[in-house]
Amino acid sequence: MGRNKRKTVSPLHKDGGKNPRTADVDDDGSSQAGQDGDGDVDVITDLKEFIRSENARNSKSLAEEIRRHNDERMTALETSLSFALTTNETLAKRLGEVEQRAQQADKNYRHQAERLAVMEEQLDQLQQREMHGWLVFSGPATARVPRSSRGEDTARQLRDLIQSLMNYDLDMSQIGEVQRDERQIRVHFTTVAAGSDRFFLVRNKTRLRGTGLYIRERLTPFRQWLFNELMKLKRNSLISTVFTREGTVFVVTSQHDRPRPVRSEAALERLWRHLAEQSANQRIEASHSPRDALF
Repeated sequence: MGRNKRKTVSPLHKDGGKNPRTADVDDDGSSQAGQDGDGDVDVITDLKEFIRSENARNSKSLAEEIRRHNDERMTALETSLSFALTTNETLAKRLGEVEQRAQQADKNYRHQAERLAVMEEQLDQLQQREMHGWLVFSGPATARVPRSSRGEDTARQLRDLIQSLMNYDLDMSQIGEVQRDERQIRVHFTTVAAGSDRFFLVRNKTRLRGTGLYIRERLTPFRQWLFNELMKLKRNSLISTVFTREGTVFVVTSQHDRPRPVRSEAALERLWRHLAEQSANQRIEASHSPRDALF
């Protein structure tokens, strides 16, 4: 009895392959592919074709996924960069505003400092003008004038002291207010014109050297500070002398120098720098001066 044959299709081409390959199979399931193994070759070919198609599809999907991911990253990066640029521009603008405000504040501060310095100078001048008629007597010799509750008694005793030390008679009518403490006597003279007692005492106070009595003009706190600082320089032999005249502090740096006024702290600082440079130059000259040769 003859066998019935049926066509079998490779499972790799069930889904509509272009060239489906078939094999003749008997009713009992045996293949009639032939002795040369053409059926196995067809299966391998179909498998390769399937793998190539899957690889192509997977490669396309992977490329699309990578491209989409890169696009998302680029978008996020552009957004971050745009935000950073905007932030930097805002910060730069605010920094510029802060710098302008700081410059304006510094300008205002300098202006106010200049105005304050002018006001302080004007106030100092007014105070010194009020103290113009005052003289201060100090030193060990003032101990000879006993402390008294009455100003006129102190004035008469001071007159006697001046008479004994300077051989000069004070006019009691020119003496106004008298103040006394443990260390000094402050006297206000009613007139300061040339020929007055105050004028004579200021011009001839050097005659009191060695007597233990010192006479100086009454100064404002600031001018007194300038005078005290210059006295420190004199005690250190850095300047020749310091004195006051009509409330102005003068300094003489050397015997051949003429008096120069010191009216401000800036002038005092300039004097310090001048003395420092002078001292440095003297040291340099001394180091280069010829020395005795050793034989």
